[in-house]
Amino acid sequence: MKQYIATTLTLLFLLSLLGAPITLAQTTDDLSGTPVRQTAADRAAKRAEHTEAVELKREEAKEEHAAKRQEFQEKLAELKSARKQKIVENTDERLVKLNETRTDRLSEHLNTMSEILDRIEGKVADLDNSTDVDKAIEEARAAIETAQSAVEAQAGNEYIVDIVGESELKTVVKAVVDEFKADMKALIGLVKDAHKETREAAQALGSSKKTEEE
Repeated sequence: MKQYIATTLTLLFLLSLLGAPITLAQTTDDLSGTPVRQTAADRAAKRAEHTEAVELKREEAKEEHAAKRQEFQEKLAELKSARKQKIVENTDERLVKLNETRTDRLSEHLNTMSEILDRIEGKVADLDNSTDVDKAIEEARAAIETAQSAVEAQAGNEYIVDIVGESELKTVVKAVVDEFKADMKALIGLVKDAHKETREAAQALGSSKKTEEE
């Protein structure tokens, strides 16, 4: 939770630095030498598509693993120990909920980063030389897209305990939990990379503006 709050505050701080409203991003043809950029409306549509893709992946996973989940429920009901049965059931429910809430939260962070880049792009036209900022924006966009694809894939992951017997229950449950933790750690790493690149794009804009004002 502390990490989530810290990331949110950092994103809000970046937005405050770029306080002007989001404008249409600059668009030019390839002959001008200036990178062709999508409009803010295009970017907003792309963010909406990403959000929809996350939900779609989640629904597809439910359908794809419906038979396996039914088998899990049947084997769960066969466990003799009510205590073990409850532990496995709670773990399963918790993993489903955690994967849903965390992928949604990370998706929201990435959309916010994309909005910040829209603001940065809206200010590039004011620069005489935007080369460094253009490069930083491009790298940030690439990092965000990589992280968004990973979030969508993670949303489609199912973590179902393969119940083979009560004696192996602790081992298989731990294996599933560890798998989820490893997957989420890798995903958060990609989102952190995108956050770093977005911050550097904002810093590049600030440095360029300061240089031209001197």
